[in-house]
Amino acid sequence: MAGRIRVGLVGASMGRGWAAATHLPALAALADFELAAVCTTRMESARATADHYGAAHAFDSAEHLAGLDALDLVVVSVRAPEHFPAVSAAIRGGKAVLCEWPLGHSVEEAATLLEMAREAGVPHFVGLQGRMSPPLRHAAALIRDGWLGEVLSVDLVSSIRPWGAEIPPSGAYLYDARNGATLPSIIGGHSLDMVAACVGQFDIVHGMTLNRYRRGRDTATGEIVEKTSPDQLLVHARLANGAPVSAHIQGGVHSKDAFALTVWGERGTLRLESASVPEIMPPTLRGTQECGGELVPIEVPDTLWSIPEAIRRGPAANVAELYQGIAAAMRGALHNVPDFAQGLQLKAAVMGIPATD
Repeated sequence: MAGRIRVGLVGASMGRGWAAATHLPALAALADFELAAVCTTRMESARATADHYGAAHAFDSAEHLAGLDALDLVVVSVRAPEHFPAVSAAIRGGKAVLCEWPLGHSVEEAATLLEMAREAGVPHFVGLQGRMSPPLRHAAALIRDGWLGEVLSVDLVSSIRPWGAEIPPSGAYLYDARNGATLPSIIGGHSLDMVAACVGQFDIVHGMTLNRYRRGRDTATGEIVEKTSPDQLLVHARLANGAPVSAHIQGGVHSKDAFALTVWGERGTLRLESASVPEIMPPTLRGTQECGGELVPIEVPDTLWSIPEAIRRGPAANVAELYQGIAAAMRGALHNVPDFAQGLQLKAAVMGIPATD
């Protein structure tokens, strides 16, 4: 594909939401992309976003946006329950599509989207941008090159404030498991995909989800909302070499250490850490090759970054790296962006973990 990739962004409200923090600044910073069209639920807000970012077209319907001829890629960045209709519209419009994680509300929706995309012959990508983080990719390269020797075990601990006692503004939909926007499906999927991208694929041997908070208080309205969405996910898995993987992901927790992925090997230890969920903020990388030695910072080679310096330390960094991978894919080059088939496989694995009271 020659020239800039023309993007239509569904869920592009300016000044609030995920797209405003990540997609819009990422697209503005990348020379390979042009924001051609935006879509929100109201034409007034769509027009304001289009005017601010220089997009030529504004829509209040994903269907109408997907029908625009002057468009190469549709990006769906709306709430999880609304992914399926917007992605379906993009596929019917014959456009390449990037769907935010999770892919669809259910395994059945994810399977349907994969089938639709294959039948239409359109490129399809899933927003598991954590795997695109240069610190994680550098850790994966060190492991492949034998820096640790044989991997002995892997441990992941992750925590996040949502799905707890206090419901953030407009976040009540997260507390109803029927919406599919649960901690296991969203944070669990992101986290387990990052583990697999770092140390290799694994089989889930055993897992469970639990709900420790039975209700939450809406901080905007004061309303008490019954909660059916789990806030705990535990997984035990095994790598191809037999090494065990242990993961504990939990919501409603107050912690400055939001994410720690530790890989122990015969000759050393590596740890990826973040004070935020790492699919948003690139983690730091530390390690040691001394027995009992202190973990020290490991510099990430500048060549692993494909985005401008100005956005490498903010919430748009991983999403911008994801876009660079999509550009490579759409131009026929090697890339590391998961497609709908990989998204379906991950969703089926996460959704298959049983609930335990």
